[in-house]
Amino acid sequence: MNQLTILLLATSTLIGWLLPQSPVGSGQGDEMSRDTQKSIQLIDQWVALGSTPGASAEMREASRGQQNGKLIVAYDLYVTGASSKHPYSLLQWPVTEPEPGLIMPEVFLAADGRVCGTKQSGCRPPIQLVFTPAKGEPFRLLLMSKDRKTRVAAFVVPDPITGVDQGCSVEAIRATVK
Repeated sequence: MNQLTILLLATSTLIGWLLPQSPVGSGQGDEMSRDTQKSIQLIDQWVALGSTPGASAEMREASRGQQNGKLIVAYDLYVTGASSKHPYSLLQWPVTEPEPGLIMPEVFLAADGRVCGTKQSGCRPPIQLVFTPAKGEPFRLLLMSKDRKTRVAAFVVPDPITGVDQGCSVEAIRATVK
């Protein structure tokens, strides 16, 4: 099965600490601006660029429903390949913002890798991430150790825009709000 990912084009100002430098056009007459190209590249490569080698995250859907006519999706976050011996900060980078923002200054990893709000065994309280997504809106999360040596990136599109025809599939991901 072939899969093609299409990122909707958008312009935004992005910080460059996760992006490798790559040549782009002069900006004059180009179909896409540098900011647009960086935005698409960062969304496309979020997990690879944001994670320390060997570390990975999985967003496990916990619930899905409607509230006041809007989709609400909750996820549990699980991490592998990162130490559970020290705390992490949890950041989110919405497509509507020029840089990541702090969600929680201190979270911990349980023995099974689940992200928790305390060091106590049993993961009480567990951290559950709840989103009210627009169609095709990506959610980018980053766990970062206090010394910034360990980073674990997660990416999820709770309400994807997809299509399938003759064994091929396509998914469109928003790079900005409408």
